[in-house]
Amino acid sequence: MKFYITSIFGPYLALYLIAWALSIPLSFLFYAFQFLHLAFALYIAKKLWGFFKNAPLGDKVFWSLLALFFLLPGAYLEFPSDPWEHFRRIFRWQHLGYISDYPVNCKAKFAYFWAYSLLGFAPIGWRIKLCGLYSAFWEILLCLSLYRLLKLCKVPKRWAYIHIVAFIATFGTNLFGIRYYALASTPLAYCAYLELLSALVAGVFKDNPKTLVWGVALCTIIAFNHIQELIFVALMSSALAAYSKLSVEIKKLNLQLVCAAFLIFTTSILYFGMFLIHNYPNIYSNMIPGQLNRFGMFKIWDSSYGFYMETITVAGWVSLVCSTIFFEKSPLLFYMTLVPSLSLLFPITAAIYAYFIPTGYLTYRILYAFPLSVGLVEGIRAVLTITRKAYIPHYLKAIIPSLAFIAAVLIVTPYSYPFRGKIFMQIYLPPKSKT
Repeated sequence: MKFYITSIFGPYLALYLIAWALSIPLSFLFYAFQFLHLAFALYIAKKLWGFFKNAPLGDKVFWSLLALFFLLPGAYLEFPSDPWEHFRRIFRWQHLGYISDYPVNCKAKFAYFWAYSLLGFAPIGWRIKLCGLYSAFWEILLCLSLYRLLKLCKVPKRWAYIHIVAFIATFGTNLFGIRYYALASTPLAYCAYLELLSALVAGVFKDNPKTLVWGVALCTIIAFNHIQELIFVALMSSALAAYSKLSVEIKKLNLQLVCAAFLIFTTSILYFGMFLIHNYPNIYSNMIPGQLNRFGMFKIWDSSYGFYMETITVAGWVSLVCSTIFFEKSPLLFYMTLVPSLSLLFPITAAIYAYFIPTGYLTYRILYAFPLSVGLVEGIRAVLTITRKAYIPHYLKAIIPSLAFIAAVLIVTPYSYPFRGKIFMQIYLPPKSKT
């Protein structure tokens, strides 16, 4: 497995950290980055040449249309909104002499300087237009990172493309999808996280301990961009380790014994959650009153805490149901889909989140640890597989696929609550008075 994110951004981060540690002037670092940009541009050009020369026509059409879909609307810059703050953080570098001069909360977010080193040459009038290119770059890279993970999980290519579309249509909270966050330091951290997740799924680190160096490099890239993704790494690496062990051991055991053990374990955990809630309330002091039930589970189903529903949405709940019902059809993908939500319901991980996450509102971000769209698309694939093999009238076999896709489109397209489809915001052009 090739580690593209670390190969590309590792040298940049290494230079950045050296300049920070040795107090090297930003003017020198800025021009040093230009040499890396030249190598990066040649690398991208080589990859694109190889792709358009050798890839099947369908692949070229899909990725070209996707690039246009991201490029044409440009960066989302409507006032007031968070992207303007990210814009400010990028171009604030032009007034500073050293990395240490940057505000404390952002100097450890290296992607902002990387963006400035690309866009800092541009006249003020061109910066917003160039931010559109920069935004599209990260949106495409996010889709590529997810695509690589899906292919490692043996998802057929055409279904992987459907996954990408569903990811764009559903990932995020409220109306805020990947375009909204494209100017932030988050996309680089999330791409590195998806690459690390791909490596864990592929068993790269287990088969070859030397590749742990790449894992450490990916974690460093995450740490110096958006610390949240390190929580995802801890959660999903633990979950995948448990999956790897249990998926083998459970097959050796009697089904009745497994059910009995599960019942005992679940009961014990619920009592332990009650014990924590009643005896150690200080663990939950940062949370919103009533946000957890008496068993120490976050109430992700409760509409009183709308930030959960704004993130899960109708599509997400359908995804979770599909992941449960059709688990045996795509066990690994359905398992990863369920893990973030279940971790909010599992009293031990819920207690850890409650203690370390500064506000109850921010706990919804745990749901980003794996795209819920994956469970939705795999659910549709499972329905179609079952339909093909079932002994049902031929006219139903012809109708069911169409109905499944129509239903999926109907739940991911509307942008109103509780659907919160993101396609509208992906193509939305704000009025000039607000840009």
